[in-house]
Amino acid sequence: MGWYKKPAWCWWSDFKTFTRKYNNLNPLIFSLLSSICLLLIITKIELVFSITLLALFTLLNLLNWKYYLYLAIIVCFLYLVIFLIIYQNTKINNWWVNGKYAIIKNYKNGFIININNNKVWVKANISLPDIYSQYQINLIGTVKKYQQYTNFNYANNVYLKLVDIQIISKPIPTNLELNYFKTYSKIAKEYLMLILFNKYDRDAQFINILKDLNIMHYFAISGFHFGLIYFIFSWIFLKFKINQKVSNLIILAILFIYLNILKFPIGATRAFLFLIFVYLNKNFFKNKFKSLTLLCFTAILILIFNPFSFLSYSFILSFTVTLNILLTNKIINFKQHHWIKYLLIIFIAYLTSLFISLSFLDKVNGIGFAYQLLFMPITFIGYSFSLFFFWSKDLTYWYFLIFNAFINFLDRGKIMINSINLNFFAYLLTFTLLFISLHQTCKIKLNKKLTLSYVNF
Repeated sequence: MGWYKKPAWCWWSDFKTFTRKYNNLNPLIFSLLSSICLLLIITKIELVFSITLLALFTLLNLLNWKYYLYLAIIVCFLYLVIFLIIYQNTKINNWWVNGKYAIIKNYKNGFIININNNKVWVKANISLPDIYSQYQINLIGTVKKYQQYTNFNYANNVYLKLVDIQIISKPIPTNLELNYFKTYSKIAKEYLMLILFNKYDRDAQFINILKDLNIMHYFAISGFHFGLIYFIFSWIFLKFKINQKVSNLIILAILFIYLNILKFPIGATRAFLFLIFVYLNKNFFKNKFKSLTLLCFTAILILIFNPFSFLSYSFILSFTVTLNILLTNKIINFKQHHWIKYLLIIFIAYLTSLFISLSFLDKVNGIGFAYQLLFMPITFIGYSFSLFFFWSKDLTYWYFLIFNAFINFLDRGKIMINSINLNFFAYLLTFTLLFISLHQTCKIKLNKKLTLSYVNF
């Protein structure tokens, strides 16, 4: 008779240990991602990746009852909203319309109009003289429901189309509020409309330069700019020694008015809702909820208003970049060298946006990260300048004239590299999962147990 050691992997015991420790991250994140996977499966978009990741998320939370509870609640809310949207659309199906309707968005092959608070696609080419104005168009046609939906329908919340179209007159401008810069120089007007109102000509030369330099997101209104506004006004109110709770309420009110003027873009809306949740969490719940949970609350609230907004690049970029920044901030800790931590956070944000952009860009800038670092302080100065000195024709003219010359100079040294076209949804979910796994790796240390097997011989 003898004894010998035999390494054995107690898979069930270790799996239970692993899943329980993994759940320390946040089951709400997994529930949110799983609900998105379910919507992708139902709409038959990227079925292989969606089913695989849904199975993986469920496996990692197999023993966590909170995951199933959160998933059930989120899915019920989303399906209820989808049902109401479909019901609302069927109410005006087969309507014959004749009148003036607001143009919501214009494309090369058509435009979207508003009929009784419903978005309707009109396949017709029109020319808008001034991209900075809002228009109405007089037309006749019949509203029909789409028989089969595409990503465009889901992302833009457009489930109706107009057939038998007859355009009576050319588009008529209806708004005057954005004509404040009408008497400004062309260069000042273009930059101010981009920076303050997120309106720009997609074919403009300076827009293409900003995209090539990989800094367009610094100028188009997003959560980054709302964060700057919050920081600037907080600093001003602090100097005047105004109560912090009162100042936060004033800033949130200012941001809401600004958000309403911008027509609620996803990036800015995400930042605004996140700031509200942070305020409520601090003042009413004594910081009970973590930042990742607050971000999930924000995403869920936006999805409730438009369940398929996750198909838009704005939603994906805004939430994925923010999620990875929060995770990186939690993972990395340099007590003596904070600048290294900030540099890594900026790099992770850049890397996230770059990989998502690979799904629709043919070329990328090889030194884009260097431009990211260069333009971060420049953007802070430029946005602050635009907010407080937009009223001056001369100051804005000279500032943006110098700035435009500067980016034209940098454009000469750009290094464009042909990109690899990545699958968008595959990247979105796998990259997020990778960071969640990285976060847990820092906390979990799995130790294989060495057990003794006794064999009688």
